Amino acid sequence: MPIRLGYKWDEIMKKCFFARSNETELWFNLALEAYLLSTAAVEQNLLYLWQNDRCVVIGRYQNPWAECCIENLCRDNVMLGRRPSGGGAVYQDMGNGCFTFACPKDQYDKDENFGIVADSLENLGIRCQRSGRNDIMVNDRKVSGSAFQFGQRFASYHATMLVSASLSKVGDYLTPNQTKLQSKGVKSVASRIANLEEFSPGITVSDFYDSLWHSYSRKYGDAVKVREFSKADMDSIPELAELYGKFSSAQWIYGKSPEFTDRVEGRIGMGCVSFCLNVVKGCIVSASVYSDTLECGVVEKLEKLLVGCLYERQRIQSLSAGQEGLVEEALEFLSAGI
Repeated sequence: MPIRLGYKWDEIMKKCFFARSNETELWFNLALEAYLLSTAAVEQNLLYLWQNDRCVVIGRYQNPWAECCIENLCRDNVMLGRRPSGGGAVYQDMGNGCFTFACPKDQYDKDENFGIVADSLENLGIRCQRSGRNDIMVNDRKVSGSAFQFGQRFASYHATMLVSASLSKVGDYLTPNQTKLQSKGVKSVASRIANLEEFSPGITVSDFYDSLWHSYSRKYGDAVKVREFSKADMDSIPELAELYGKFSSAQWIYGKSPEFTDRVEGRIGMGCVSFCLNVVKGCIVSASVYSDTLECGVVEKLEKLLVGCLYERQRIQSLSAGQEGLVEEALEFLSAGI
């Protein structure tokens, strides 16, 4: 790909801006996208490329507990993030390419964006079709999903492209227990997915990016401002650092979740116990505990401790510190069950 970093801004046309992240951390790449959309995309066409190491990304209006196996994410140190656009939950790793097209709002053309992607795949010998859900299909298998954002002055289309991702991991991280949790959030829609390497053996993410760049520049021209970004740029771009703080915060990842209820029940030392929790914006707002225990005061204490706590395994575990045996045991049981 022609990364021409020697060009100066005042030496080239301002028609297009090509940006690429040198980081593979989800939170930084989401922050960088938001920064570019609020600056570069309001005046010109933008192409932004990035890759994320192992992570799960949920849509703006989704409930992470209803979409993900939080326990498995924590166990395997897989990052969880929330994007500011809608759509469903996706698993990503370095076998997946991410890209964003953006432009001033009055110039936006969704069909044009899809056309560029289709042309880039055609250049690689892969014929694709566009589905009704803004997905790109090859032989009735989904290889790319997309979402859209519309700001006051910009419009964007961002998407993933499965090239050689570890699809076997999808079931590990995106199959939560749906029998105990009732959520008002937007649900993901299951689809048959595939990597591009199934249709073009040996293809890499770099091959796809090269072809995407070729199709994009053929559409908009080669006069492009090019810049690569890394975390070091946060030292000189305070807006980027602020956005990183936002996208990496528990408030953004969990606090944006819609209202839901969860029920965790089983048998422990105090007897049969059932927790019914009402969660709003990621925080437990009411807790009803039912048990056949003979110990007085335990149920009331558990309910009081839980109200106001973030609905997150480590936070609930921390409540058990210094508590009496039965309360400590009950909280450990609950934390293991969410």
